[in-house]
Amino acid sequence: MKVGILFFKKQAAAQTQRLLSLQNMYWDCNGEH
Repeated sequence: MKVGILFFKKQAAAQTQRLLSLQNMYWDCNGEH
């Protein structure tokens, strides 16, 4: 059970990190115009 929660948290963190980096790339692209 605990392992499942840890795994879920790790997945959520990775997902958040991916979204943040995508947002940063998006803003960088828009900022250059």
